[in-house]
Amino acid sequence: MDARQKALVVFTVVAMVLAFGYFNVLLGGLAALASIPFLVGVLRR
Repeated sequence: MDARQKALVVFTVVAMVLAFGYFNVLLGGLAALASIPFLVGVLRR
C-alpha cells in the first residue's frame, strides 16, 4: 500500500468520524456502509 492509498484510507476514516460527530447517525452509517467495500479492497491489495 503506497502513501497515497494510506492517506485516502485515513481521510475516509476521519470523514466517517466527522459524519458521526457533526451530522446525524444515519448519514454516518450510510457513509460507513458505502466505504466498507472500498476499504476492504484497498487493504487486500
